[in-house]
Amino acid sequence: MTIDVASLFNDGTEDNLQMRSLGTEELLVVMPKEDRLVRDLQMYLKADKYIRQHIAINQQESIKRILAEKREQNEQRWKEL
Repeated sequence: MTIDVASLFNDGTEDNLQMRSLGTEELLVVMPKEDRLVRDLQMYLKADKYIRQHIAINQQESIKRILAEKREQNEQRWKEL
């Protein structure tokens, strides 16, 4: 058995999701269409990318410390999601 977690943001309508899962042995879990969840996920991904790109190339200790703090905040955001 497979568990498929889907969102209406990617797949359009509930009918599309149901059609996709017909005839398969999978449990389809449809996440609610919640704007805040998507915004938080996008913010997490953008912040993560920025931190990874800049923490290695930056030599100033103060900026490294700020980026480390932002990384901790982003990890907390991920836990809350």
